[in-house]
Amino acid sequence: MIKAEFTDDSVKSLLKDLEKYGDDQRKKTKDNLHEAGINIESASKNRITADEHVDTGRLRSSIHYESSSVNNNFRYSDDEGNSFDGSLGVNPDELEVYVGTNVDYAEKIRQIDDFLFPPAEKEKADLIRRLRHQLNEA
Repeated sequence: MIKAEFTDDSVKSLLKDLEKYGDDQRKKTKDNLHEAGINIESASKNRITADEHVDTGRLRSSIHYESSSVNNNFRYSDDEGNSFDGSLGVNPDELEVYVGTNVDYAEKIRQIDDFLFPPAEKEKADLIRRLRHQLNEA
């Protein structure tokens, strides 16, 4: 399994600062984190497709984000109709989002052409910008 995580202190610091503002900001923070998950998932799938790493579509279909409330029991199908359990095997806290895949050969493809971490790094910068804006508005 491979997954993208933001372990950066700037993200952690912003999340901690936003916690001080109560439930309204907590909901906005969760929305921002979900947006990050969706954006990384989408960009990673687009990258897999554009770079022609699609045979059956299993890897592309398996890439997804999980949070405490979304995709905890993720299932997906390849282009041939085979169905798979896609769980990342994580138990996210309320303010955590994981993006990844549990396909066993994903790491080999990632070593050839990193489809996950460049989109995650780009989105991290966007997330920090959104969280700073949210904090300024709080």
